[in-house]
Amino acid sequence: MLTFHKAGFTGARGLAQCQFTQRLLDSMFFNGFVAERGPPWRPTDIWDELVQNLPEQLKLEAFNPDIELQHIKELAMQLHLNENPNPQIYQQRVLRPPEGASSRIHQPPLPKLDPKRVQDVIDEVSARNSHNPKLTALRPPQPRIVPLGAPPYGAAGDGQLLLTNSARRLEVLRSCVAAIFECRYADARKSFPAVLRALRAPAARAALARDLAARLPGNKHLLHHHQFDLVVR
Repeated sequence: MLTFHKAGFTGARGLAQCQFTQRLLDSMFFNGFVAERGPPWRPTDIWDELVQNLPEQLKLEAFNPDIELQHIKELAMQLHLNENPNPQIYQQRVLRPPEGASSRIHQPPLPKLDPKRVQDVIDEVSARNSHNPKLTALRPPQPRIVPLGAPPYGAAGDGQLLLTNSARRLEVLRSCVAAIFECRYADARKSFPAVLRALRAPAARAALARDLAARLPGNKHLLHHHQFDLVVR
């Protein structure tokens, strides 16, 4: 049984407060998507290969915009071949019965087929098609282990940048809390939008709880009206 960790998914991507994402993850369509695409052993497709190579591809496209257009064309060609594997347009031919066929009284009987001859023809066509590379390429892919996808923040080389951004957000959070308890309400309101965006991450909420616990030595603490309003928000 597959279980999708919705809280971890939304928290790692900063989508905890996004109503669209919450409704999408709770929908029947997404549950079916997890049941179909979630098993680690299944036939893979273009999407799995694209997600696996996405970080390296984004790095190359950042240095050379022409490569981005080339990758888009290659992906479009793969999708086109997936929808139209045969370049020749298939036209179904339906034989039209001759005039007056419906008014015949005596219909000619269907001749009896030879089972051995029919089986020989089937075996001959199957053996001929097995050596055709075009038809072999159209066979459905075999199940295999699904490759690991890219992390939510891209390649591992961007970890230092993420740590720097997280440290800055936590510093803004601590400065805002300090301004509230020091009655500097104007400074606290200036940094309040950035603090609300930072609180979407679980680490920032845990840091806020620790900071408030350190500033409240006892079980009871008297707050002013503006302090209470900002802390509750």
